[in-house]
Amino acid sequence: MVSKHKSAVVTGAGFLAAFNHSLFVAAKQADVSEEQLYKLLNGDANFVAKLVKVFAESTRASVQCLAQMIAACRFRYVNDNITEVNFPLSGPVADVENMLTVSQKDLGDQNMTTIEIEATIDRKGFRRATLAEQLVYAASKWNGRDLVVALGSSWVCPGGGRRVPFLYGGDDGRQLRLRWAYPGRRWDVSFLFLVVRK
Repeated sequence: MVSKHKSAVVTGAGFLAAFNHSLFVAAKQADVSEEQLYKLLNGDANFVAKLVKVFAESTRASVQCLAQMIAACRFRYVNDNITEVNFPLSGPVADVENMLTVSQKDLGDQNMTTIEIEATIDRKGFRRATLAEQLVYAASKWNGRDLVVALGSSWVCPGGGRRVPFLYGGDDGRQLRLRWAYPGRRWDVSFLFLVVRK
């Protein structure tokens, strides 16, 4: 069994190796030589502090962006686990005109499992929508009633289960919830799946 201390050292070493690789790749793309980068790293005591500051500002901006997107949807309830840490915003966000919802009937079956639904969506040439796209859809196109799932974003909770965001509407108002999405879990026919035309 690996001790917590040894595990932390291995994890830290892996992080440093990945960071160094990314740094040198970025430097090469920016036409900065390894010698220039080495001088910068060793000659500027504030270099790491500057990097951390840029990262922190970027993270704060991203968190603010997610919060703003959620606020624009006028939800009455949002699951506490829908955060930037658990659902980091990344990649392009499609125009709402390119989004549509599909039912299991549209996919050619019913009482399907998560893995069957995802495979069928992929096979039909769609892309599974992300949380960011789901929020864009909720703010401008959602009718406030349908159960609309975004299988393109998920969070693995501490217990190990995968959860995906879905829109819920009813007597309690507009809500953004999470639902378990194990590979073998079967979905009720009332759920719709948000997809993006490729």
